[in-house]
Amino acid sequence: MNNSDCTLANPHCTKLLSRSQLWLRRLSRVWSAAVILGILQFLLPGLNSGGIAKADTLNGHTVVLDSNNQIIPWTPKPADGYGEVVANAWDYFLNRVPNDPATGESAYFSQSYLSPDTQQVANWPHNPAGLYAMLIESALKYYAYSGDIAVMQKVEELATHHLDNGMTPSAWVWGGVPYASGDAGSLLYQGATYGDDSGSGDGRYYLEPDKIGELGYGWLLLYKFSGNSRYLDAAIHAADVLATKVRTGNSSQSPWPFRVHAQTGQIREDYCAHVVSPIELFDELIRLKLGNTADYQNARQSVWTWMMTYPMQNNVWANYFEDVPIQTDLGNINQLNPMMLARYLMEHPENDANWETHVRGLIAWVEKNFAAPQYGANAIKEQNAFPHVMGSHTSRYASINAMLYARTGDVVAKEKAYRAFNWATYMARSNGIVIDGPTVNNQWFTDGYGDYIRHFMTGLHAIPEWAPTGETHITGSSSIVKSVSYSPAGVDYVTADAASTEVLRVAFVPSSVLVGAQLLSQRSDLAQPGWTFDPETGVMRVRHDNGTSVKIGANALFGTLWSTYSKAKMTVRRLGSRSGANDSTMIFNDDGTFTLTEVESPQTYVYTGHWKLIKGKKLFLDLDAGGQSEFMRMWTNRLEEIATEKGISIDGVNFSEIRFILSQPKIPKNKLVPRKATIKAKGWISASANGQDIMRRFTYINRVTFLNQLLGGTTPH
Repeated sequence: MNNSDCTLANPHCTKLLSRSQLWLRRLSRVWSAAVILGILQFLLPGLNSGGIAKADTLNGHTVVLDSNNQIIPWTPKPADGYGEVVANAWDYFLNRVPNDPATGESAYFSQSYLSPDTQQVANWPHNPAGLYAMLIESALKYYAYSGDIAVMQKVEELATHHLDNGMTPSAWVWGGVPYASGDAGSLLYQGATYGDDSGSGDGRYYLEPDKIGELGYGWLLLYKFSGNSRYLDAAIHAADVLATKVRTGNSSQSPWPFRVHAQTGQIREDYCAHVVSPIELFDELIRLKLGNTADYQNARQSVWTWMMTYPMQNNVWANYFEDVPIQTDLGNINQLNPMMLARYLMEHPENDANWETHVRGLIAWVEKNFAAPQYGANAIKEQNAFPHVMGSHTSRYASINAMLYARTGDVVAKEKAYRAFNWATYMARSNGIVIDGPTVNNQWFTDGYGDYIRHFMTGLHAIPEWAPTGETHITGSSSIVKSVSYSPAGVDYVTADAASTEVLRVAFVPSSVLVGAQLLSQRSDLAQPGWTFDPETGVMRVRHDNGTSVKIGANALFGTLWSTYSKAKMTVRRLGSRSGANDSTMIFNDDGTFTLTEVESPQTYVYTGHWKLIKGKKLFLDLDAGGQSEFMRMWTNRLEEIATEKGISIDGVNFSEIRFILSQPKIPKNKLVPRKATIKAKGWISASANGQDIMRRFTYINRVTFLNQLLGGTTPH
C-alpha cells in the first residue's frame, strides 16, 4: 500500500510507514490543497520553520497579526475570542451534529469523526471511552462557566449509553469495564473488528486499561455532579479492576498493558505511559473514602513510583491513541501523556516536591519534539506516527503554560499560552465546526470538542481575565459546581465540596458573599476563607471551607433605594432660564432598570431608564421612552413658568430634535457610592406665544448627587 491509497475513498488505511514517511489516518475524502501543502512541508522542512506556508489564511480565516506580527484570535472581538469559539463549538455539538445513517442517532454515538465540509461520517473505528471522558470534563467546566444545563444532560446521556452498550461481561478476566473502541456505525462497543489484525481500534474484545481509568474518573465526576449512584458503582468497579490488575513495571512494561483481551487477559501491547487518569481515579476515591481505599493506595503508589522512575526520567511517553496500529517498539511518543501529567502536578503540587522542575522539563521536552512555530505561536503536533499540528494539542500546551503562569507568575509562560490559544482558535469555524488542524481537514469529536473545549476552559481558570469582557462567568473551581444561576443581582451556585475555591470574572462590583448563613469577608488574599476582587480586571476569587451554597451579591446599587439631590437648569433662547434644586430618590432594580423620582412642588416627576455596570467601575445610564416623555412634561411646565415670568402666554408646546446625553459616573472602590450623574439635553421647542408661532433652541442640564441609602429602601444583596 502506498501513500496514494490513503484517502477516505479507502477510509481504513492505517499502514504505519517508516519514520521518514507519514502515517496517514485522518485525511479528507480528496487530496485537498491543504493536505498536499502539509505533506510537502514535512518532506521539505526547510520550506519554513512553522511547517506551513506563510499563508494569509488558516481554516478559511484570515490570519490576524498584532503590531509585532504575532497571531491573535480571528474572531470579531479578539479579546473575547476564547469564549466565542467554545460557545460556538458547544452550540454545534448540541444542535447540529448530523445523524449517522447507519444508526439514525447523532454521529458521536457511533463515529469518531466527520468530513467538516460535507458532514459525512468517516466510517473509521470509534473511540467512545476517551471521547466521553473528555466531554464530561468539558461539560462540567462549561456548565459552571455558562449555566447551560444542556451540556450536562448530553454527557450524562453519553455516559449512560456506554454503561448500557460498551461494557465487558462481568465473568471475564477484565470484567465489567468499558471498551475503549467500537466499530464504526455501531451503537455497541466491543473493540473495533477492523483492528483484529492491525490493532487499529484495538480489535474485537480488546480493551485499553488506561481508558478504564479515564472514563472511570469521568463517571466519578458525574456522580459528584448528579448523585447518580450508578456512576459511582461503575467508577468504584473500574478502580477495583485496575487495582487488582496492576503489575510491577519496568522500562518496557508499564503497570498495565496498553492493549489486552478482555476475556482471556492476553496482552497485545505491553506499554502505555498514560497512567495519570487511573491515578486521578484512585486519588479521588481515596479522598472521598469510597471503595477499597487501601487497595487503591497500594496500587497508586506502585504506579506513581513507576512513572517517576521511568517515563519521567527517560521520556518514553509512548502510546495513547486508540486507532494507532500495533507498534513494534516504543518510538511512537506523543505529547498528550507528558502534558496531562504536567497538569496533574500543578493541580496537586503537594504530591511532588519537585513539581515545578518536572513541569518545566515536560514542557521543554514537548517543545523540542512536537512544537512547530507559526506566527509567534508554538503549534503542537500529535505524535510521531501522525506529526501534524492540531488545535486540541496546541490548546492543551497553551493550558499547561497558563497554569504555570498562574502558579509562578512566569510571564514567558503566559505569552506562550496566549499565542498558542490564539492559534488554536483558527481551528474553529464561526458555525461551530472545529477541525483537527490546517494540514488535516477532518472533524474529530475528540480533537474538536471533548479535548479542545476542556483546555480552553482550563486556560480561563488559570487566567480569568481572558474570559469575555462585560460578562459574568465562573471560570473555574477546585470543586464540581453542581448548580449555578447568573442574574444582574449576582451569582448563586452550589459546589460538591464544602471546601473549595472559585475563580470568576464578573461584570459587576461584588458587595457580599454568603456561604450558607455565613457572610464571608473581603480580603487581600485567600490565606483564610473570604473573597478578593480586582476592579481593574473584574476578577473575583472566593474561598469557602465550610459550606456548599454560595451567593455572590452584586454592588449595593442593585435593588437599593438611594437618597439623591438633583440640581437642574433649563435655558430657552431669547426667553430665559429656570433653575431648581430638589431632594430626589433613585432606585436601581435587579432587572437593570432605574427610577429617579423628583418632587418639585406641586409636581412629582418620575424618570425611568436602564443601567448597567461597565467593568465594575462606571455606571451606564440610558433613558427609556417613558423617561424621555417625563422629561418633556417637566420641560413644558418649566417653559410655562419662564413665560409667566416674562408675561407671555404659552400653549401648544412641542419638542423636536431632542438629544439626550447621560454621563457615566465612576464608582470609587473605597466607597462604592457613584459620583455625580449628569443628564444633559438639547433640542428645539415650538409653541404658540401670545398667539404667534415660535421656535426656540433650548438646553437642559441636571446633576444628580448620590447621598446615602434610605433606611426604608430595599436591603442590598
